[in-house]
Amino acid sequence: MSGPVPGLTRKFWLKAETSYDTYIAIAATDAIDVIEGILEPEIEYEEMESHVGTASLQGHIEGNEANKWSLESYIMPGAVGVAPDLGPLLTHAIGAETIVGGTSVTYEPIDTNPTAGLSILIVAGAANEYYERANGAWCESLTIEANQGEAPKISASGGYGLHSMAKQGANGTAIEPGGESVIALDTKEAGCFVGEPLVKFDTEDNGGSGYQVTAVDHSADTITITPVLAGGTEVGDLVHPVVVSQTLTGTPINGVQNTVTIGGTSVGLIKATVTIATGLIGLRDGTSQRPIRLMRPTKRRITGEIEIFELVENTLETGQAWNNATAAINLQFGPATAAARFKIEMPACKLKVVKPAWSDEDGLRMTLAFTAEQSAAAKDEIDLIFD
Repeated sequence: MSGPVPGLTRKFWLKAETSYDTYIAIAATDAIDVIEGILEPEIEYEEMESHVGTASLQGHIEGNEANKWSLESYIMPGAVGVAPDLGPLLTHAIGAETIVGGTSVTYEPIDTNPTAGLSILIVAGAANEYYERANGAWCESLTIEANQGEAPKISASGGYGLHSMAKQGANGTAIEPGGESVIALDTKEAGCFVGEPLVKFDTEDNGGSGYQVTAVDHSADTITITPVLAGGTEVGDLVHPVVVSQTLTGTPINGVQNTVTIGGTSVGLIKATVTIATGLIGLRDGTSQRPIRLMRPTKRRITGEIEIFELVENTLETGQAWNNATAAINLQFGPATAAARFKIEMPACKLKVVKPAWSDEDGLRMTLAFTAEQSAAAKDEIDLIFD
């Protein structure tokens, strides 16, 4: 590696897994537009508390992996009836994706535990210099936020299973013929690889698919790959991460055409935040350092806040917070134009009384906190709609 790797060179991809915590090949069309994305691998260690006649710490005992991820992205609708790039995340966090060609894409809740296809894989890469991957990822919280005049954004966070990483700079020490699966590296160069990243050897990239690292031996300075080498390597060949190209779709929504209705009455939107706590967790057993599957042991909770000007015509709606009534809240981000808008529909929201904010330089503002409830049937508390 010739120098520091700048964060501006990073790209991101997102894909639904077909089997939990198992790599699935990504393509350019799995790319997502990310404002900020972070993978935070962590292994928990417990300090030894042995009494052996000295105040010196005797060591650490390795525990579970506690990997976390987070990302932030613009809301980017594409063609009508075509799922957005963030579709796999929304399907995972909400539960069901319904595509009506040429009409709409809707995301609505489910109650069952996630199965195949409902965990996600997140990849971050920087050219030939750096590669990170999170297998078996799950979303714990997803927030949609819009401020007047600013582009609406989606942020999400959660945990994941296997962490993989590869850096450029591991040099081969011997000629490796085609058919070889154990590749010798320079001294300590095995430290450039963690988990099961995808790599290539100079220009030998397995026809563009790369080679998956299946084992790293730090004592022998070798990596084991699959499949076996198709070609061969020469002494001094760099081992690079494999980073595919990107194909992005959609256009970010602007922040000047957002609207909200409360109980069917249109009110001027200043700011809106909707947060979905998915109730998802990673489930471990006694023999696993990482989660082995996902489950939903707690309720899904949808909460938020809406800031509006307190106008006379709004009083009847905002006053419902005092009598334990529920009201439908419908948000639209973007213009009322097909393929350029994103909607959130919540048919039964309990409004909470919040003290209004007065300002000499501004009008009376009211912030309404709410919690979405079941309305007429199970799982009908929220719909996310691209149409």
